[in-house]
Amino acid sequence: MQLLYVFGQNNGELGMKEVAYSECTSPKPMDKYFLNKKKNIKLISKGGYHALIVLEEENYDVVYGSGQNSYQQLGIDDKETIYTYTESKVISELKKRIKFIGCGYSHSFIVTEDFKCYGFGLNFGILKEIDELNIEIIKRIKHLICGGHHTALILENGDLYIHGDNSYQELDNDLNRKTITKFEKSKFNQPIIDIAFGINHGLMVTKLGEVYGCGNNSQYNQLGIDKGSIFEDNVTFEKIFPLKAQRVYCGYYHSFILTNDFEIYGCGWNVSGELCLGYASNNVSTFQKILIGNSENSDVVSLSDVCFVW
Repeated sequence: MQLLYVFGQNNGELGMKEVAYSECTSPKPMDKYFLNKKKNIKLISKGGYHALIVLEEENYDVVYGSGQNSYQQLGIDDKETIYTYTESKVISELKKRIKFIGCGYSHSFIVTEDFKCYGFGLNFGILKEIDELNIEIIKRIKHLICGGHHTALILENGDLYIHGDNSYQELDNDLNRKTITKFEKSKFNQPIIDIAFGINHGLMVTKLGEVYGCGNNSQYNQLGIDKGSIFEDNVTFEKIFPLKAQRVYCGYYHSFILTNDFEIYGCGWNVSGELCLGYASNNVSTFQKILIGNSENSDVVSLSDVCFVW
């Protein structure tokens, strides 16, 4: 039997109405909240203030959402905040299997197993099929990543397709392009194996294991680039880390890197101890090694099922 535990900030996104607008400081099981569904949990994604869970039904997958829904980012008609996990009827009516799901700050995105892409939330409405991607591209999608106001697709060959806000050059180095309104292939000329976005910054890992940063670095050194008292503002595809890496993760204004040696490094916003360094501070200006427990991270095998968000 699968067990789902939730913890952290709860503006409705944890699906526990009785503790809404408070912090859940210890893990709580969702079995008594989650509609008593005895179905397999297939996918989970968490956005700014909303979360989506995909359950496997007999003939198709069902999406349940909880949290803020002001832009219909839960795929639910009612634009009010929802405090318990509720089925998205509009997605259920598709009667499809879902391969990928992602949540941004106020939008969501799914890719179905019959090679269709759908967006919902800010700029999409309750559900919109994305028709600018041909089926050969969709067939080769390996990862779907949603950021603050961004969506990215990594293909099997490492090609990167991007869409969304570019106010801080987090997608493209053209200062005059504030928004990329349709999916297009990134100008970054190296194969990508992973990418992550915060609200306006991003990290990516190349096939060679090199970590590049892009976007805003000015508030809290969330890209780990410290220029002394003057933080570098917008960064355009700059190599930012000396070690080889396999995964990257971004929160609102902070970042994590998992190296090939299974070491974890973090930088950026740390006012509530987000970086797990054992202390709180306004910002951590360069990447610092993070220890789990009281030893080196020898027990860290993979962080592929952990989501550092917001």
